[in-house]
Amino acid sequence: WALALTENQEDNPLFIPRTAVPQQRIRALSLDNVTRDTADRIATAQSGGLDVNVDARFDEIHLEQQIKVLSPLLRKENASIDALLTRGLKEGKDYQKVIEAVFKFWIENGDKHPDIESWQAFSSRCRTALQEVVDSQRSGKTIAIVSSGGTIATMISGVLGLSDLDTYKLYEPMLNCAVSELFYNQTKISVSSFNDYSFLDVLGRQTGESLITYR
Repeated sequence: WALALTENQEDNPLFIPRTAVPQQRIRALSLDNVTRDTADRIATAQSGGLDVNVDARFDEIHLEQQIKVLSPLLRKENASIDALLTRGLKEGKDYQKVIEAVFKFWIENGDKHPDIESWQAFSSRCRTALQEVVDSQRSGKTIAIVSSGGTIATMISGVLGLSDLDTYKLYEPMLNCAVSELFYNQTKISVSSFNDYSFLDVLGRQTGESLITYR
């Protein structure tokens, strides 16, 4: 959820007045529709409304499919992951270790498995989509791209010029509903902020709820 609670933000596409959108837990929504649902709510909350353009190139990493396809291969090469999978993923930190190992294995070996989208195809599609948005929009415009953690981390890592494997360092700490901001002109893209969830902390304090969650 992209929420900006600062006053005088009516011209910001990310601004949603507190009373305009009933708070819902993301897990209560269909995961196939989370990003579109969020984008629609942002657009509807603006005076006059905004058009929502759907571009499948901003779709998320298919993490569950990666784990299903790659973990049997990974455990043959990684004794610690094999041990974790054998005893079962009983704690969140165990699941996180498997996600990291599978993510990095996917980057290095995913192009060998036709049942999953390769890292090369995934990173190319989302980074190309971002560049096309920049190329098609004049400087000075505020544009909201609603996507998910893996896609956002991959776009940000491309902007920063990080290595493929270093992308995971951005992916791991991402929170649900966090906002990242890029500045752009016709010659470059720069990162202004990444994974900002301060508005969730403020809103949680106001409502007495715990709104900070990971994927």
